[in-house]
Amino acid sequence: MTLSLKKLVLAYNSKEPVINELSINLESGQIVGLVAPNGTGKTTLMRGINGDVEIKSGQIVFSNNATVFFLENQDALFPMLTVKEMLEYVAKSWHSKISSDLIIDLLKISTYTNKKIDALSLGMRQMVMIGVYLIVDADIMLFDEPINGLDQVNMSIISNIMLQLKQDNKIVIVSSHLLDNLSQFVDEFWYLKNGKIVKNAQNTNDVLQVKANYESIYGDLNENANRI
Repeated sequence: MTLSLKKLVLAYNSKEPVINELSINLESGQIVGLVAPNGTGKTTLMRGINGDVEIKSGQIVFSNNATVFFLENQDALFPMLTVKEMLEYVAKSWHSKISSDLIIDLLKISTYTNKKIDALSLGMRQMVMIGVYLIVDADIMLFDEPINGLDQVNMSIISNIMLQLKQDNKIVIVSSHLLDNLSQFVDEFWYLKNGKIVKNAQNTNDVLQVKANYESIYGDLNENANRI
């Protein structure tokens, strides 16, 4: 299975392109960390791959009729459903063979399974969103800031899940500004600037190098903290 973007251009209405002639190739079992300050096009890129933004030019090519899944943020969750109801609704909608109980056990979220979504904390809702991805079980998964608000225990759970997705031959793109946490599971980092991937670097588990790459492209991390 492959995902190829060929000189992809994405823009809103007649505005300047947000993604500008971007070309990439991904294969089964790859996890990529997409890093950049806010406003540089990370979410737009995911929207484009998911078919939510009109392609101005270029191509997005999926092999073998691959399925794609993307939830932009927690607003996609139904606030008046319980966690279990939410997962079961998604399973039914996507004709998934994966049980909600399996996902609840995997994520270790049984203590709030019967709570409504709107009563959950940020971190709890993040775990539910990841549960939705696992229920859908798409070939290509696009995660936009999925690890915000997670404590160290849940971060460890998610890192192991991401590594399992790699073993399951998924293609995974994860955007995040939490460079230390991304280093736990991504294969490589993509640095997005001016609508293009200006650098891609293999993950060597050297967080200092990851941060140095970031600062060489975007400036001081501390100065940009309110933008990433």
